[in-house]
Amino acid sequence: MRGWRIERGLVKGFVDLLFEHQGRVYVCDWKSDTLPGYGPDVLGPHCEESYEIQARIYTVAALRLCGIATRADFERRWGGVFFCFLRGLGPDGEGIHYLPPDWPSLLSSERDMLQPQFWGLSS
Repeated sequence: MRGWRIERGLVKGFVDLLFEHQGRVYVCDWKSDTLPGYGPDVLGPHCEESYEIQARIYTVAALRLCGIATRADFERRWGGVFFCFLRGLGPDGEGIHYLPPDWPSLLSSERDMLQPQFWGLSS
């Protein structure tokens, strides 16, 4: 994971769509970025650079909202995060970046977010 610089302030965001499909819960967030392309070679690095923190925060929030707290629940019920780039949506999945379930990353995110350093409150 790359280093982050988070200024002290307010975190504000909106989950565009929280949905359940075949017993699994997913977050979908619409994006309007203008990019040189919308295939995985462009979207993967762009999402990692621009939306990693958002995906982590939305995942933790959605899991808490849905009462998904154990590894067994997570593996059974959590579907992941979709970033849908409206300008690039195509018939073969172009314009969609999917972050699948990852239990170790979730635990790391929760640990990080409990530390004041994550929010820039101390060094």
